[in-house]
Amino acid sequence: MPSLSDAIEAGRRRDYPRAAALLMALIAETDAPPEAWLLLGRAFHALGEYGRALAAFREYLRLEPASGQGRFFAGRTCLSMGLPRRAIPFFRQALEQSPQSVRCLAFLGLACLRARASAPALEALRQAVEAAAAQNFPADEQQKIYRSYLNSLIVRGLNLCRREDYDTGAQMLRFALEAGAEGVLIRLALGRACTEQGLLDEALAHYEAAIPLAPDDERLRWYRVSTLMALGRGEEALSDLARLGAAGAGPEAGAGAKALPWDSELVDLFMARSFLEAGEYRRAADTCKARLKRGAQRAGLVHCLYGEALRGAGNAEAARNHLMLALKDDPDNPSFWYALILAAWDCRDWKRLRHAVGAVRALDREGSDAAACFEALVRAHDAPDNRGRIALLQDAIRALGPAPDLMEALADAYSGEGLHALAWGWYRKARVLEPEREGAWAGELAALRACAPGAPPARDAELRASYAAYLAAWPSDEDTRRDYALFLVKTGAYAEAIAELETLLASPRGDRAGLRRVLAYAYRKTGRYREAAVFLKGLLRETPYDEALLVELAGCLERSGSSALAIRLLAAARKQLPQSANLALSLGILHWRARHTEKAFDCLREAAALAPADPRPCEWQARIARQLGETAQARRYAEKAAARKARQVNVVGRGGVGNRE
Repeated sequence: MPSLSDAIEAGRRRDYPRAAALLMALIAETDAPPEAWLLLGRAFHALGEYGRALAAFREYLRLEPASGQGRFFAGRTCLSMGLPRRAIPFFRQALEQSPQSVRCLAFLGLACLRARASAPALEALRQAVEAAAAQNFPADEQQKIYRSYLNSLIVRGLNLCRREDYDTGAQMLRFALEAGAEGVLIRLALGRACTEQGLLDEALAHYEAAIPLAPDDERLRWYRVSTLMALGRGEEALSDLARLGAAGAGPEAGAGAKALPWDSELVDLFMARSFLEAGEYRRAADTCKARLKRGAQRAGLVHCLYGEALRGAGNAEAARNHLMLALKDDPDNPSFWYALILAAWDCRDWKRLRHAVGAVRALDREGSDAAACFEALVRAHDAPDNRGRIALLQDAIRALGPAPDLMEALADAYSGEGLHALAWGWYRKARVLEPEREGAWAGELAALRACAPGAPPARDAELRASYAAYLAAWPSDEDTRRDYALFLVKTGAYAEAIAELETLLASPRGDRAGLRRVLAYAYRKTGRYREAAVFLKGLLRETPYDEALLVELAGCLERSGSSALAIRLLAAARKQLPQSANLALSLGILHWRARHTEKAFDCLREAAALAPADPRPCEWQARIARQLGETAQARRYAEKAAARKARQVNVVGRGGVGNRE
């Protein structure tokens, strides 16, 4: 029998696979101390099996709810899994037990930093720096903690600048520069902060310092040009504009040098457009926001660019509001109306979408496919039922071609009519044309699921591939991952199901008993009986008189070589649940497999008496009698089993030890 000291020694030698195996045997087969769960979690963590590590730490904390050590290791595992927000409460609770723990303070600071909570990160790391110095930590560890503190200071400074607290944010970033930190983001934030504070010379110095750090980044040169123009150094600005390729700028453009009325605002507009084209939506939005704060003569154009930037960043509602302001400034600009159409569609604001489509049709009499597409979508939305929508959308696709928005809307209408096979095909076409289209991916998956019951294996394979592709693109969708895991279990793909279920262990809902029970079942189906027993033992602690769990645990113990322990478990359970036919039947089977013939028959007779409608006790008696060569007795038991089957009404649920898996 393995001992805790053996497992500790294996861990000390960094033989984590052996340590984990010893600890699982210890937990499954003995009344292991709570520390075994803690050590098992640490072994799994060292092996990179973070979901299982977190599950082990949870079991340990059920046994030792006040343990700061358990909470620290659980938090560390969450952090390793990229779940900093879930790690933070664990570290804070651990600090209640050890307020001066340098490691816990440092990890809390790191978790807050990764969770973008810069203020608490800065405070935790400041305390860690002070505690490390007071406790005479090794110099290299103190330096590492100080670097983390400096990083938190930079992040906090950047956040404050973004929130327009330029004074405090700039002070933090200047301190970081003096401490030896350097970087494009620091210089850009300081440049913007100084610009807002009117410190244009310092702002220019920061932009010029940033350019050598990223010489191919044209954004930095745009910021420099804008600052030069604001300083009244127009000739230098025009020279840079020529290099940036702005039309009509600089002496190299000859007579076209004054083709545009270059000023600070026009530079900002060119800069925002450049950012938009490069997909730098936040920088474009920041540029427009700063210009509006300083005042803008071309306010409509600035609001339009701001709206496009916000929509690109995923904030369609704010984009719609800025585009409405742009149209207030210039209501006859078709480009502004087209931009509003896109924002209104993203918001599913049908009233504004309908109005914008009408305005575009009035201003752009020749029309466009884009306007026609959204006009068709509005008409389909206004149709009284799905059949009407289907007809309108089919006509639109025939007239306008394969537009993903139309195709997805048609698929939605087919789904609404219960025509899932047709919906599936159109969802697939839409997402093939536009691979980032999450709604089409999710719709395809839902349509396939609706088609799958009773489907041939080929459809199961297709559904499996669709699940896998969807989760590869959107891995944080826990509901879909759970559905996928259950689908894999249902179709017998247990090894793949285990991988998905172990991933779910790390989710906020990963501690649910149902998930752990399904995982234990999948372990059993793949012959990993000891690992299943570990989970089942934890589940039994929560519901100690669950007959099905007791039988499953006994089956796992027997199959992992501990049949005597399995027999003792069920014998003890029968004292608590003497009227359970299922326990009597399972214990009888275990006794027979252990060659305890008389005890086996005693238990099977009792099971037959407790459940007079259940044929299984008689079937087992017949099987044992045949194996013992008692043909006549075997025949009598078989006849009893057949009679019970004939009048069977309710049969006790199947046990876990009767069939070898």
